[in-house]
Amino acid sequence: MTAKKIEERQRLMSFLKCLGLEHLDPQDAEAPDLLLQSGDRTVGVEVTHLVSNRAPDSDNPKQSSRVFDQLVSRILAQYEEAAGPPVSASLKFADGLRVARADMERIARDLALALARQVRQHELPFEFSPNLHGLLRAAVWPCAAGRAPFWHRDVSGMVHTVQPPRHSLYACR
Repeated sequence: MTAKKIEERQRLMSFLKCLGLEHLDPQDAEAPDLLLQSGDRTVGVEVTHLVSNRAPDSDNPKQSSRVFDQLVSRILAQYEEAAGPPVSASLKFADGLRVARADMERIARDLALALARQVRQHELPFEFSPNLHGLLRAAVWPCAAGRAPFWHRDVSGMVHTVQPPRHSLYACR
């Protein structure tokens, strides 16, 4: 068995142990690297190596993602504290935006108040461009009947504008 094959097996066994499936016995193969059999099912496993897309001296994409997720959570909390009506929102931030942890509460409060003002002034759903603290676009729509508001940062390059079914338009007003 080659050193590469041993490493592939060790990585898969570590993964299976995390899932509580260490009782499975991978069989060596090529393309895929290993085969797992359970009952009448066989699954092929190709072991790959994760390479970070972070360029030297640049931000860690995972850390940046967590910071923006925290920012969106704090914006929602500040929005609810400002007694904004229950809505769902998709927030598109400027590419390359940096947010210092020390500034997060202030930025979240400013954005939450701006969003609350807009929600009170517009009929749902709507989009607007506040261009405040790196928030380029926001799409806001009524929360679905019986559901908690859903807020997220838009990572697609386009603001999510899917409207909920018509029967839920009046549930949150």
